[in-house]
Amino acid sequence: MMMIKKIAVLILLISFGAQGQHTISGKMTKTAKADWLILYKIEGGAQSFIANTKMIDNQFSFPLKSGAEPGIYRLFYQMEQQSYLDFIYNNEDVVVSFDPSDLSGTVIFEKSKENNLFKKYTEAIAVPQATLDSLQLRYFQGIDAKREVVIRQEYTAKLKAVITMQKQFETSAHGMLVSHFIKASERYNANAPFKDASKYLTAIKTHFFDAVDFNSQALLKSTLITDRIVDYVFYVNVSSDGAMQNKLYKNSIAEVYNKISNKKLTKELTYYLIKRFANQENKDLTVFMFDTYYNKLPQADQDLAFKEATFSKLKIMLNAKAPNITWQDFGGNSSLYALNDAKYYVVLFWSATCGHCLHEIPILYDYIKDKKDIKVIAVGLENGPDPWNAEMSKYPNFIHVFGKNHWQNQFARAYEIHATPTYLILDADKRIVAKPYGEADVKAFFDKLKM
Repeated sequence: MMMIKKIAVLILLISFGAQGQHTISGKMTKTAKADWLILYKIEGGAQSFIANTKMIDNQFSFPLKSGAEPGIYRLFYQMEQQSYLDFIYNNEDVVVSFDPSDLSGTVIFEKSKENNLFKKYTEAIAVPQATLDSLQLRYFQGIDAKREVVIRQEYTAKLKAVITMQKQFETSAHGMLVSHFIKASERYNANAPFKDASKYLTAIKTHFFDAVDFNSQALLKSTLITDRIVDYVFYVNVSSDGAMQNKLYKNSIAEVYNKISNKKLTKELTYYLIKRFANQENKDLTVFMFDTYYNKLPQADQDLAFKEATFSKLKIMLNAKAPNITWQDFGGNSSLYALNDAKYYVVLFWSATCGHCLHEIPILYDYIKDKKDIKVIAVGLENGPDPWNAEMSKYPNFIHVFGKNHWQNQFARAYEIHATPTYLILDADKRIVAKPYGEADVKAFFDKLKM
């Protein structure tokens, strides 16, 4: 009798274990450029590694551990192209198929109530919403009074359809994880179309975050809040004037921070915006982010190495004065800053052992050798004088600087050089005016100036 009870308990435990374990699996409808896939769980601005697997016959499977946390998961399938698919996991098997070369319109969730409902929602709501947007655009166009009445009536009817559809999907998603994302995805639509475009844009900005709950743990653990913030800062508030654009950035960022009380989100957003502006080479906004937000983070959230690396990048941003380069020539000590006999200077970092350099530099030399208003300072990043001595002698019109210790050379570090060849074009005041990718871009820059 005791043995039967033990077996019954064991069966019960196995049953519960099986119910608690789920699988993420699927197939690719076309062959991907890589056969390994990596699964992550999204944690706001970060992602936690879950597992990796090899794809066999375009199919893959990730058995999740029992008790795997619900949330947004990310499937990387082509790492070099940074290709990935985000989806919802909430204690259910997820089976998905898609075209790895084009996710748009090809993703099919063969199994997953959560993902199917969200996919159905986004596809269904897009149709009447697009009609609403089209009616609003037509209303801007100065139509006659009779046509205005017709458009208002059509707008009111379509708005009612959008509101009804939104409520229906929210009801269908009740109690599901996807309900947070359906609610947060609701678009703002005015009760009636605007005649004045500026008033329309003001209303869009005022109500942009109406549907977003900044305290929702489900949203905070996804990318939705950050994605919405990025849209607001970079795509809603725009100007063709650089100074005005920076002002709009600062105002919109302040508005966003006023809505945030979560410390983790504040930290993640601060780091994200600093990286974004630094990559855009926007020195004003990068410094603004450090002064206004980063320096106010708790000390535990401040990364000194990150700050130092970012400020190093500031030194070589467009319009910044390039770091000085010094060398010895037959007349003694000389430097980049001491040169004053050209309109433009090309700072070239290369190496005599770099195949790309040996291909591009002869082409560049033939193009520039007779242009008196352009000087080239060629810094050879080397471990020793050979074969640099032999190679550099082929380009007598260049100013050659021996960059001892290769990547650890002081000038390579000052210019944040991590690959060769690297080109920077400076004006007469030694300010960086361009960062060409290759010798063809250098030529294009000067051809445009008809030099």
